[in-house]
Amino acid sequence: MLSMLIGVVGTSHAQDQHKVDSLFNCLQSCGEDSTYINCYLQLSGEFLFNNPDSAFSFARHSFQRAQESKDTASMAECYNVFGIVHTIQGKYLGGLENFQESLNWYRLLNDKRGIASIVNNIGVIYGYMDNYSESIKHYRESFEISMDLEDFEGAALNLFNIATDFLEVNQFDSARTYTAQLDAFQNTHGQFIHCGPVKGELFLHDNQLDSAWYWFDEGQAASLEDEDYHQYTACLVGKVEVALRQMDFPQASALLDETERLSRENQFNETLLEVFELRSQLYEAVQQYDKAFLAKDQYLDLKQQLDSINNFQRVSELNARYESEKRERELAEVTAQMAASEANKKARDRVYLVIGVSILLIIVMLIGSLIRKKRTNRLLNTQNLQITQQRQNILASINYAKKIQNSILIPEERIRQFLPESFVYFQPKDIVSGDFYWFEEIDNKLILATVDCTGHGVPGAFMSLIANDKLNKVVHEKGILEPSEVLTQVHREIVNSLNQEHGTDNSQDGMDMSLCVIDRSDRSIAFAGAQNPIFLVRDNQVEEIKADNLSLGGTVLSQKLNGSFRFSTKKLYFEEGTALFMFTDGYIDQFGGEQNKKLNKSLFKNLILNTCQESFDKAKNSLDSYFATWRGDNPQIDDVLIIGARL
Repeated sequence: MLSMLIGVVGTSHAQDQHKVDSLFNCLQSCGEDSTYINCYLQLSGEFLFNNPDSAFSFARHSFQRAQESKDTASMAECYNVFGIVHTIQGKYLGGLENFQESLNWYRLLNDKRGIASIVNNIGVIYGYMDNYSESIKHYRESFEISMDLEDFEGAALNLFNIATDFLEVNQFDSARTYTAQLDAFQNTHGQFIHCGPVKGELFLHDNQLDSAWYWFDEGQAASLEDEDYHQYTACLVGKVEVALRQMDFPQASALLDETERLSRENQFNETLLEVFELRSQLYEAVQQYDKAFLAKDQYLDLKQQLDSINNFQRVSELNARYESEKRERELAEVTAQMAASEANKKARDRVYLVIGVSILLIIVMLIGSLIRKKRTNRLLNTQNLQITQQRQNILASINYAKKIQNSILIPEERIRQFLPESFVYFQPKDIVSGDFYWFEEIDNKLILATVDCTGHGVPGAFMSLIANDKLNKVVHEKGILEPSEVLTQVHREIVNSLNQEHGTDNSQDGMDMSLCVIDRSDRSIAFAGAQNPIFLVRDNQVEEIKADNLSLGGTVLSQKLNGSFRFSTKKLYFEEGTALFMFTDGYIDQFGGEQNKKLNKSLFKNLILNTCQESFDKAKNSLDSYFATWRGDNPQIDDVLIIGARL
């Protein structure tokens, strides 16, 4: 994550060696507790984002002396340093406990600047727990306090963090909005934060790789100047992703080595997780599968260690306690205000005294009611925490399943190596998908398939993994390239895998598929389809090439194949500039429009024809924009997959 923590010890991220030397000299001669405490606090600030272990050690020295002298302000700052160090090392439980201790002291001192800083830092913890709505709520609360104090640097950092959270949940339009707001804010109030990492991520999402590299490079230079190695490694991770998409594997490997070195030196465990995951992708791309599995094992081992350290159930309990204490403080403030008002009324008049006593009785009754409600709420909170933990475990498993499923999809950049004018529009209904696409180049022939498995979500994703495995087996191991025979063999492999010949519960599970073998030497396409047709666009006309009216898998097709049925291969020839479109039925079947009906094939053909009139670079965005407008407030009903290529 790119989110930034706020230190409140009065130092910048850049380490000033002259200042460090001066502080060490000061420690040799200082005798007063306040000077000793302040020197060690400032030293911790100098090392906070480039040597967290040293920062922690210096803050601990300061804390011990602050406890002895009852210097609560310094104790609050020390707790914040402890929380920041734990957080950047991936130890969220320790981070949250220390932030809450710090926040209690700052509230006791009525230190608004300290409160704003800690509220921001608790927001970072929520972000790491994937609770982005709470995270953004805390950043906005911190922003309001910072603006009241005219602390423009703190407010700028809050805007930066909000933009990064929207990046994490793939709300790129909102991320762009807040990045633009941050640029405008800093043009008015001064430059505090470099936006390179966020802009790099936005350009990476748009696949503008040169621009993404530029902004990651700029962010890397700025964080190196500040000696903020946490942000520095985040920029390195971004550059690794760019290098992988550009298939510059030596560059990606060198960047990963540097990122791993810095992450290990500074215990940046979350960044180290990203290193292992990206290294696995790198090894898969160069077909070094043993090393890829080793990197996956390293990822899982570290993830398990961090989950054990963090004890997310305990983190959830601390969050609940924090919210409960916040509500109790608000209630106490209201009660105190009413009591003060009552006291004033007593002093004025005996009549007011009677009224005041009545109000006090009402308050007592309300408090009694609130206490009863509080007990009920505690029970509900306990149950909610259990449900939340279960949900987090399930979501974590499904998100990891998504990473596994995404690993079987050929990168869009590889398809463009062979079909420069092409795009893949892939929009799953849920986290994981029952739709997937498959691509291979064999003997100068391009094999492209779009597959729609039974169901969507987790059941569909399981079927997609089975289907992908069977396609690889039929094409690579059996060496079959003739489309109709590929479909027949994939069907038989699925029937065997799911024991469908015995009539089990999953006897009708299967998939629809369109498969094309493109031979550019004679400008031909060999096509076979199970339910899924394809479109060819030429001479400003959309030609539909129909598929056979049966799905793969299940007993129905097995019975047909035992008879005389055979899938048909259609041989088609194309001229230069002909456009090929392959798709599943999710886009066509979506409900929407003014009459809330399905989009239907006729309207889809017109949309495809319009798409061919513009550059294929814009096709994906055009299809996505139209789909969103058509769907409106309706839920997406199925996975969506469209592949287009100009031949």
